[in-house]
Amino acid sequence: MSSPDQETNFQEVADSLSEQVQSISGSTIDMSEIKEKAGAAIDGAREQAEAAVEKVREEVGVASEKINAGSEVAGKKVENFAAGLRSRVPDTFKAKLNHLVRMLSTLSGHDKLLMLIQYSLKLIIPHLHRPQRIIMLLLNSAPTLVKVDAPTPLAVRLRKLSDLTSDYRIFLRLLDFPSAVQWVLADDHTPLTFIQSIANLCYYPLEHTAFLASHNILPISPRTQSKLWLYACRFWAAYVILDLYRLFQQRKTAATEEEERGWKREVMVNAGYAPLTVHWSLEGGLRGLGDEGVGLFGTVAAVGQLAKAWRAVA
Repeated sequence: MSSPDQETNFQEVADSLSEQVQSISGSTIDMSEIKEKAGAAIDGAREQAEAAVEKVREEVGVASEKINAGSEVAGKKVENFAAGLRSRVPDTFKAKLNHLVRMLSTLSGHDKLLMLIQYSLKLIIPHLHRPQRIIMLLLNSAPTLVKVDAPTPLAVRLRKLSDLTSDYRIFLRLLDFPSAVQWVLADDHTPLTFIQSIANLCYYPLEHTAFLASHNILPISPRTQSKLWLYACRFWAAYVILDLYRLFQQRKTAATEEEERGWKREVMVNAGYAPLTVHWSLEGGLRGLGDEGVGLFGTVAAVGQLAKAWRAVA
C-alpha cells in the first residue's frame, strides 16, 4: 500500500507528462501552420514570376512588332531608292555596261583591256618625265646647303603599274601553249596558216622560259634570257608579217560591209604589232622608237584588239 507522499509524486509526474504531451501537440500544430504559410508564399512567388515573364513576353512582342514595322518602312525606302536610281540610268548605259561585263568575263576581253592600260601608260609616261627633268635641272643648277630626297614622281609609279600589267598578261599566256598545239593540228589549214601556227607554237615556249627565268624561277643567265626574248619576238614578227600578207589577200574576197570592218580591225591590230615585233627582234631595237613609240603602236594594236573582243560578245 502506497504512502501519501508517493501518491503526491505520482500525481506530479502525471501532471508533468500531461504538460509535455500538450506541448508536443501544440508544436505539431505550429509546424503545420508554418508549412501552410511557406506553401502560400511559394505559390505567391510563382504567380509573381509568371506574371513578370508574361509581361516581358508582351514587351518583347511589342518591340518585335515595332522592329518589323521599321524594317518594312526601311525596306520600302530602299526599294523606292533603288527603283528611282534604276529609272534615272538610261537603258543604253545599262546595255553597254552589260556588254562590258560579258566581255570582261572572257579571258580575251580581260587581256585586251589590260593591254590598253599597259601601252597607254607607256605612251603618257614620257610626257610626265619632262616636267620632272626640268625641275631637277633647276634644283641641281644652284648650290644647296641641305640635301633632300626628291619625291617619287608619278611617272615612276605608273611605270611600275605598266610593268606589273605586262607581267600579269605574260603570266596568263603560260596557259596558251595547249591551244597553240591544237591550232597546229587543225584540219582546215592553208599552207599560209599552217606556217603561222608553227611560228605561234615556237613563240610560246620561248617566251614562257624567258619570263620564268627573268623572275629567277629558272636558272638561266641574263644573256641567255635576252636571246630567248629575241627569238620569241622573231617568231612573233614572222606570224604578224604572214598575217598582214593573208589580210591583203583576203581583202579581195570581203563581200559585206561587216566583213570590211572586220578586215580593217585586223589590219589595225597588225599595223600596231608590226613595228613592235621588229623592234623587239633586234638587239638594241629600232633606233629612235623608244618607250613613247612602243606606247603609241601598242595602243593602236590594243584599241583594235579591244574592238574585236567587244564585237565577239555582241
